[in-house]
Amino acid sequence: MAKNQTEFEAKCYARFSQNLKQLREQKGMTQWQVAQILGVDRSSYSYYELGRHVPPVKKFIAIALLFGVSADWLLFHE
Repeated sequence: MAKNQTEFEAKCYARFSQNLKQLREQKGMTQWQVAQILGVDRSSYSYYELGRHVPPVKKFIAIALLFGVSADWLLFHE
């Protein structure tokens, strides 16, 4: 858990990372392909899947729209 991060936030970020990877793999897309669509470099996108970074709100919304899920689903789906 990062400094100043609550247990709840840590769980949400972990779920987000898992759900993001699951969605990408279900769509048969590479990290590079998703990164290009989102307008980020592949290493930044990789950090989203690894749980090292959380995307800014605009990218988070773009991810939800890209995969056709809600923001709630990205954060809370188990």
